[in-house]
Amino acid sequence: IRALAGSGVDYIDLHVFTLNSDFIANTIACLDAAHAAGKGVAISETWLKKVTDADLQGGGRFHTVRTLRHAALNSFYSFWAPLDSRFIEVMVKLAHWKNLYYLSPVLSNLMFAYLDYHQASTLDLRERRKQNNEAGLAARRNGALSPTGKAYAAAIAGSRSN
Repeated sequence: IRALAGSGVDYIDLHVFTLNSDFIANTIACLDAAHAAGKGVAISETWLKKVTDADLQGGGRFHTVRTLRHAALNSFYSFWAPLDSRFIEVMVKLAHWKNLYYLSPVLSNLMFAYLDYHQASTLDLRERRKQNNEAGLAARRNGALSPTGKAYAAAIAGSRSN
């Protein structure tokens, strides 16, 4: 972060995909280091990748990247909504606490629709994505939000009054 801050960049942008192990402590340390260097900060990509501490052990940085990428393949299922909702609420609080320029959740289609595990678990990834996209489009047309979308809307609406 110090090297980037000294390079003339306008602000520091992070991606946050897990709270496991020391990732959240490292995220906070990076945000603090950027602020200490006089730089603003943003998180342009965030979504909870469902991994265990053991999944992230060993193998170095590229192992971690592959593990997190693979974890996204099963994020479409509705049973994840309570965990995704809580993660989004925590990230909004972090954004305000650390005065981020912006916070941008990825997998934004899940703000509108998830898939039922029993109906979609046997589908290949391409078909799961297709069905989730179609369900998300239908939800948008109807003005509907998923539980995670409702949690995010409430978190950002509540932050306006703070």
